[in-house]
Amino acid sequence: MYEGLQKLEQMLALPTPEPDPALRIRALNGLGTLCHYGSEFLKARRIIEECVELSRSQGDEKGLAKALTNLAWVHSELSDFPVARVLSKEALVLQEKLGERRGTALALNNLGWVASYVGEYFEARSYHEKGLAICREIGDQRGIAFALTNLAWAEQSHGELEKASEMLTEALGILRSVNDRVLIGWAAVNIGRVARDQGRLERACRIWDESLAAWPAAGHRSLLAWTCTYLGATMVDLGEVEDGWRHLSRGLEVWKNIQSPWGVAKNLWEHGRVLLGSDDEEAEKMIRESLRTWGELGVKRGAAECLEGLADIEMRRLALLGAARSVRENCGAATPPAVRGGFECLLHQWPARVEGDGQTYTIDEAVGLGLS
Repeated sequence: MYEGLQKLEQMLALPTPEPDPALRIRALNGLGTLCHYGSEFLKARRIIEECVELSRSQGDEKGLAKALTNLAWVHSELSDFPVARVLSKEALVLQEKLGERRGTALALNNLGWVASYVGEYFEARSYHEKGLAICREIGDQRGIAFALTNLAWAEQSHGELEKASEMLTEALGILRSVNDRVLIGWAAVNIGRVARDQGRLERACRIWDESLAAWPAAGHRSLLAWTCTYLGATMVDLGEVEDGWRHLSRGLEVWKNIQSPWGVAKNLWEHGRVLLGSDDEEAEKMIRESLRTWGELGVKRGAAECLEGLADIEMRRLALLGAARSVRENCGAATPPAVRGGFECLLHQWPARVEGDGQTYTIDEAVGLGLS
């Protein structure tokens, strides 16, 4: 890949008296794609933007459709989801107009990716199902595997774990037959996620660990960040704290290096989640930072997860306040008005009843039992 990248860069840098626009469009698209695969997203964006401008000026609709599709994917990697959505829709219209079935499937895939990133999983499922149908129709094996993997992400998010697992098994079989190591890595990320949601934590860690062992062959830093983040958090859950934190920290560093706010927020959430109950102060700091970024990006599921984490912390604080009130009552110590006012204010922030242990409790009952 890197040899091809260097040759394209050298070719584009050559001075030519009468440059061929069509050749330059193809070269820019190719170079931008290689930079993308190398996780050089800012460089890829700059190159493909030039390709888009040149294609428009030359009236090259085929080159433009391909460039718009590639640029949309790069914007997804950089967490520019509104821009990625606009570019993908323009690409979809153009690909359909040109009758480019594979290009249409890729544009649908991009729209599905954006939807999954921001937590709109019904929409993601719809786009990926349409893209998968096209890939099956034209016999694009790699496209089938890619669409299945991305559809599995949406199904896993819906809680359809068996369905997601079946899709990923089919996808992995195809990818091994075509020896696409990058997409095998992406499938491994998702297979591990499904296993973790099934409670099979050791299996999830084994899958991600094997993926990391094969990493020099793939080299896609975005996939590296995904893998390290999930592996690290799950290892901490299993009690392998030192190695878990090492992988989590590595994942955070890579997300920052490739300039993915979405990935940074995801890693911070996993950091905070594993600290819940043991270091609530640090957990709250990380979860609030994650929530801020999710809010800026419009990521629904991420925001929900962070709010659940913060609620977990607040319920423990509420239980402590309840315990303090009980001790005061037992020893006959009156609660000062200032303290009582703050306590009542906190209580009013919560619903009248909460769920726990399969039963419904009033908020006072929950405080007394220490439910969280």
